[in-house]
Amino acid sequence: MHMDNWIGLLQEVPLWYWTMVSGLIGAIVGSFLNVVIYRVPRSMSILKPSSHCPSCGTPIRPWNNIPLLSYILLRGRCSSCGAGFSIRYWVVEALGATVAVWSVARYGISWEALAGALLGWHLIALAFIDIETMTVPDHVVLPMALGGLLTSLAEGGWNGLGLSLLSAAIGAVFILLILVLARWMYRKEGIGLGDLTTVAGYGTYMQPMLMPVSLLFAAVAGLAGSGVWMVVKRRDLRSIPIPFVPALAVGAWFTYLYGSDVVVFYLSLFLSDF
Repeated sequence: MHMDNWIGLLQEVPLWYWTMVSGLIGAIVGSFLNVVIYRVPRSMSILKPSSHCPSCGTPIRPWNNIPLLSYILLRGRCSSCGAGFSIRYWVVEALGATVAVWSVARYGISWEALAGALLGWHLIALAFIDIETMTVPDHVVLPMALGGLLTSLAEGGWNGLGLSLLSAAIGAVFILLILVLARWMYRKEGIGLGDLTTVAGYGTYMQPMLMPVSLLFAAVAGLAGSGVWMVVKRRDLRSIPIPFVPALAVGAWFTYLYGSDVVVFYLSLFLSDF
């Protein structure tokens, strides 16, 4: 059976059912993302060993590893030694579920929804890795880009794949120009190569015209996040490195969901003057 026919059959099922299923899948993926966030920057295998307490090394039993619920029931502590787990574990699981539910609610059962979930999950991992380690691992960026290329090909054929590659190139050029200008004007890097690869990676999910919009959203998110970062670190912004991938992630996610609506809205305002 053709893939579009399968999607047609899935669309016959009520949307509320897929919303519940997507939330469950998203929470499970979020649990896996916690493994990625911790292990990938440390060059550890994401498959072995199984999940365990970082304090006492005791393997986490399946009934103590239920996404979202286990953290609450165990009050964020290891059932064996009582050591506390970071709230990040629960937040990532919640974000994983939110991304999946939001994508399905926005696009229904479609390639766009699948692409939105894949994009959001990868951006969550990259954002938290950048916050914790100030690094952007290619082991996460490359699968993100591959997911965008494959879903673009499935949705739009070779034309969709070409537009996906063009968007990635546009994003990379924008960031490269910012990097060069920062070095020329301030004699230091204003942005890192990890930011460049992140933009090129999420660009595979975008239409070319939306890439500048995503960077505009990222700039606004970055300004807001910088203020929060300064309060958390209690230091002047000029004296501390600031992770920019979280801002890029916010900009990319909202652009994927609502960027076209924003462009249409402002074009309508512009054209109404003529």
